Amino acid sequence: MNGRMVPLQHELKTGDIAEIITSKNHHPSKDWLKFVKTVKARSRIRQWIKTEEKDRSLSLGREMCEKAFRKYRLNFNSSMKSEEMEKIAGDFGFKVVDDLIANVGYGKITPLQVVRKFALKPELEEKQESIFNKIISRVKKKKPKSGVIVKGVDDILIKFGKCCQPVPGDPITGYITRGYGVTVHRAGCINALNMNPERQIDVEWNVEIEETYPVKIRIRSYDRMGLLADVV
Repeated sequence: MNGRMVPLQHELKTGDIAEIITSKNHHPSKDWLKFVKTVKARSRIRQWIKTEEKDRSLSLGREMCEKAFRKYRLNFNSSMKSEEMEKIAGDFGFKVVDDLIANVGYGKITPLQVVRKFALKPELEEKQESIFNKIISRVKKKKPKSGVIVKGVDDILIKFGKCCQPVPGDPITGYITRGYGVTVHRAGCINALNMNPERQIDVEWNVEIEETYPVKIRIRSYDRMGLLADVV
């Protein structure tokens, strides 16, 4: 701006001479939403981010499914092109197979749910189905109590990191865990900072839900008779 470098959020003034430097290696960022002014710009940025997150989840979902299929000695790539996979995608409520695999990457569907359609014999599948439904029903009852909203994703498994034990009010971040939905960490958690950024996803507290959360506390006090009883 006027011959010198300025940050993107710099506000233009009448008479300013702007030179825009572009690069093929740069992409929109969520931080841009904090200072862009027009509705069109916000819409285009959100659209790009949503597409990028889907592509990332699709890639992760493929990787997870490939490993699961190998355990059952099945070829995932050939299975992807089969009519059976299209039918399975429809059974899960998706029009295309890519949407099914992307939801595996999101954590909404486990790779086991997909591969078992190919690997299990009919007589075994019925038995496995009853056990599976019991587990899913328990999980679904617990999900609304999580108190966390995963942005852009509904009905997803959520668990909290034992390393940092986040509580409402803490800045938080989500991490897509292989086959186990999203794990929520404090934003400053050392484990979260060391995670693969491609598996991170935005999360926020659901202020409409009140819930208790396990935490660790450290108490420092002078040793005296009856101290423990008073604390309890």
